[in-house]
Amino acid sequence: MLKIETKKFKKALQVAALIARDKLPLQVLRGVLFDGDNITATNSEQSITFCLDWEGDRADLPKSLVETNALLSVLPKDTFTRVSVNGKMQIGKVALPLLDAGEFPVVPEVQYHEDQRIGFLPAKELQKMLEQTLRFVADPDEVRVMLRTISIRTKKADNEGYDGLEFAGTDGRRLSITSVMAEEIAENFEGYIPSESARILLGILKKTENSDIQIYYRPGENNERGTFFFTGKLWNYSCKARNGHFPNYNSALMESHKKGDLENSFRVNRAKLLAAVQEAIAVTPKKERCSNPAYALYLAPSSDGLLILFSGALTDGYLEREFETVIPCEILRGENYFTVINPDYLLDALETSDETDVMFSAHDPTSMIGIEDGTTREAYVMPVHVEFPCIKSCGNRVKMPGARCGECDGKEDEASGETSDSV
Repeated sequence: MLKIETKKFKKALQVAALIARDKLPLQVLRGVLFDGDNITATNSEQSITFCLDWEGDRADLPKSLVETNALLSVLPKDTFTRVSVNGKMQIGKVALPLLDAGEFPVVPEVQYHEDQRIGFLPAKELQKMLEQTLRFVADPDEVRVMLRTISIRTKKADNEGYDGLEFAGTDGRRLSITSVMAEEIAENFEGYIPSESARILLGILKKTENSDIQIYYRPGENNERGTFFFTGKLWNYSCKARNGHFPNYNSALMESHKKGDLENSFRVNRAKLLAAVQEAIAVTPKKERCSNPAYALYLAPSSDGLLILFSGALTDGYLEREFETVIPCEILRGENYFTVINPDYLLDALETSDETDVMFSAHDPTSMIGIEDGTTREAYVMPVHVEFPCIKSCGNRVKMPGARCGECDGKEDEASGETSDSV
């Protein structure tokens, strides 16, 4: 009989259960394979192998396959779990039926000298990159699969740069780009990992010990998809790559943001803004906010501070205000700037940053909003397009509340006899 520390055994099985799920159609894919010191779980897309520290005679644990969740449900509360196999898998006093190990699929294994090495980086850095990027990809029911994808690129150092990896994700309305220093990276590599596989990788990183993670890639043959390999201290995770064309986030519009040629920008304390946004939307369920485009956050920076409005509806073009507050901000460039943003998009950008301040920048109220925190992470969000009635009640619509349309702007104000060229 072998024994193993229950805490470590349970963590390994919990990670295996991320892949060997109960809902999989084939029973063999719901199992975990015991083979020597390793346990392995796989399905058609992902595989995980853990090396465990067993104590005892390995002959007491021949190659065996047992349902993962059944095994998790009978783990003892003792410090150690005792395991043996003799027709069934014996866990303490509980006997579990075995599945046919001969039907278990062949799991891809990284070939260190043959597969392409993409680079390696600390586990905590990879975890943070995944957390930031996954908040910006599309939901699982999105039919455009490349919007349910993370782009992985390598960046070789230029005169002022560094070798690194760049992760990007988008749902078509917003974009997250995160880069980090990495060592021994491949040149000019670009590949795509499905968001479902990236979430499993994130779950593995959260449940395992910190270490450096090596990333490898094996191209597919005969138009088949390639395979990514992520190797940690005691585990190897592989997943199928995704074929396709990722949206070009290095477009001219993106380049204009990176060069800083923007008419409007302001800086604000991240924690204060996050608290205000959370308070503003607390009374409205997320499902209702997402289904009704009238729910939006209105940001208007000025020398007096950042005005934050949250509105749940537009009545005859006028805001029905549900929340209003002002927090300090620093105007860096521009005046009379005003933007309307999806509050959940803003939450995702703020909650995945640890920095003190964030900076907003944009060309005008209708253009893409850049959100940066001074690190190598950048977020971009398209504003919500809302039209308001011209303040002169001429019937025309304008992009900002309290503004005049082009026809009325500059005309003589009948009430005061004065002219105005501003809002």
